[in-house]
Amino acid sequence: MGSIVERKRKDGTISNRAQILIKSKGRIVHQESSRFDRLATAKA
Repeated sequence: MGSIVERKRKDGTISNRAQILIKSKGRIVHQESSRFDRLATAKA
């Protein structure tokens, strides 16, 4: 499952975090996340 979360930094700019979770039999098998300045980059 993938999700994108938007958050505001201390200086007021916006950061986007893209996170991927892969589960098997209810347990997390793989988790990965990265931060991006632009939403379009996070979606790609």
